[in-house]
Amino acid sequence: PPPANPATAEAPPQGPFLPGDSGVLTSLAGSVVIVEGVLEQVRYSKTGKTLYLEFESSPPWSYACGYIRKADAPPDMTPEQLAPLIGKRIRIQGLASIETLDKKQKRPQVLLTGRNSIESAK
Repeated sequence: PPPANPATAEAPPQGPFLPGDSGVLTSLAGSVVIVEGVLEQVRYSKTGKTLYLEFESSPPWSYACGYIRKADAPPDMTPEQLAPLIGKRIRIQGLASIETLDKKQKRPQVLLTGRNSIESAK
């Protein structure tokens, strides 16, 4: 499917990268990337405003993750709807950015626009 944002349509996505390729992914902030790995969990943030697809199940959160704001998420993007993907190898694609978790810790994240940002990997 074509990228949702025409501004990012010029350059093909970079990757696939592994979720642990944090240094490379951090350096690609602002670019469209593909991250491939085994999905460990799907959860909302503490505030309930952001849905995370995470490739690690416990802190420290250093691996890349996928995210979408709950307000922007289509009805088929809830933890319940995405639960069947847990434990499976998936690819996520979107605009890379850096999430600041606290003063010392940051992690790369991939902005998801909908279910079309997620696919099963072989």
